[in-house]
Amino acid sequence: MRSEEKPVSPLMSSKKRKSPLSPCGSIHPSIDPEIVENYPTVETSSSSIQRGSIFNVRSFLANHMRPCRRLIRNSSNKEVIDLLEFDDIFEGKVVMICCFSLFGRSTTDLAIARAVSRVSSEMHFFGGFELVMVVHVCREEYANESVAAFNDFMSVFPPFCLAVPYSECDVICESLSFSSGSEPTGLMVNRNQRVEWHKPLNFFLEYGADAYPFTPERFAVLTKREENYDSWKKRASLSYFLCSNVLAYPRPSSFIRKNPGGGPSKTTITNLDFRGTCVGLYLCYTGNLIPTLDEVHKSCCDLGMEFEIALVYLPFKDLGDPQLFQDRINRILEERKISWWVLPFV
Repeated sequence: MRSEEKPVSPLMSSKKRKSPLSPCGSIHPSIDPEIVENYPTVETSSSSIQRGSIFNVRSFLANHMRPCRRLIRNSSNKEVIDLLEFDDIFEGKVVMICCFSLFGRSTTDLAIARAVSRVSSEMHFFGGFELVMVVHVCREEYANESVAAFNDFMSVFPPFCLAVPYSECDVICESLSFSSGSEPTGLMVNRNQRVEWHKPLNFFLEYGADAYPFTPERFAVLTKREENYDSWKKRASLSYFLCSNVLAYPRPSSFIRKNPGGGPSKTTITNLDFRGTCVGLYLCYTGNLIPTLDEVHKSCCDLGMEFEIALVYLPFKDLGDPQLFQDRINRILEERKISWWVLPFV
């Protein structure tokens, strides 16, 4: 629970408001009425959301979602997150709030939604990241379609993401300068509760997770790297290539070699020495090529050829859970007793 001595964000007001009611019309039984009564409100306008300003995501959402104040996890069991109970849900995390409109949307909007889902999946499994979806569907002429449309749209996004109940979205959209028919808009807050950016989301069509924190400075770095890529790749080793973020991994990881009959052995990327060895870099998007590559690899080994395969997981085709994708590929490797180098996604 929130302590009375905990510092309050400058975006919060000290005004008191009536205690929120649960859908049943009474104060939530697990909430101390005195704490609820003193829960700070957030006075937020689009003009106050500037880069570098303090922004408490939990307080912002809770005070714009009266009386419900609950988020829904996009998992199969639709876990309900009560913002008054889980006071540390966003603490120390990067949080991205994304606003989309369901009706009157363009094919570009749908492409942006898929790009946001893909990038968010990658960021989430590196830890310390939450995605909150605000989906604008509350137009009278579509009242009968709203629930089905909302559920259908959310199926594009990974199960870890949180969603504001569609009936509570209007005031949040308004506070974030988003209206029906607007292009998808987002807000990112860093681990210190400071705004990194507040702008349209179309840049996700061009950049992946390696563009984090998606600021002009980072975009400039990526643009410079792109300009220098042709000359750079001629002198870069495979190990350096894999460590350099070209494959959208924000930090060096560890390759694991699958050894049939023994436990997997680990070595860091920088310790790999492929000099004098032919290496096939397999960007694993579906796993369909595994049987063919396995036969090629075995044939080369039988002929005494120095040939290695390094597999990199790319779990983005179906926009599902990256961990489930990785587990599925690992099962295929184990069933076929394949000994390759693999770069874990998580």
